[in-house]
Amino acid sequence: MIQFLLLFVICIPLGALLSYWLRNKKKQIRLNRIRKRERYLEEKKEIRKRWKAEINNGLCVDFTPETFAAWEEADKFMAMNPEKQKAYTQERERKSQELWQEARRKELKKFDRGDNIPLTPEEKKRKIIIEEAIERNK
Repeated sequence: MIQFLLLFVICIPLGALLSYWLRNKKKQIRLNRIRKRERYLEEKKEIRKRWKAEINNGLCVDFTPETFAAWEEADKFMAMNPEKQKAYTQERERKSQELWQEARRKELKKFDRGDNIPLTPEEKKRKIIIEEAIERNK
């Protein structure tokens, strides 16, 4: 009985210390992620200001609007929390897979041209590869 009480008295403070340490560790990790994101955005702003100044002075190549749009998208991505980043990347992956499937279907339609000319061996191989890719990604 005394051993049980001694074990009980020792484990409760030990559990409390462990819980306190884990909470602090999680908080520290979260704060480090936030600081990293903030540093990234600040560096990006500084680089963008420098590039714009160089563009105005004629010292640098002028970037296209698509480049700036990609940078904006990267900034938004870095500002998201990890769960939103994961959902965003999954959505992008799903969209890219849909676009690849559509491109494969269009290429497959080119092989089915409707005339009676047989396909060359290279075209047959390509057609089989495309059909397998479409089946695999359904």
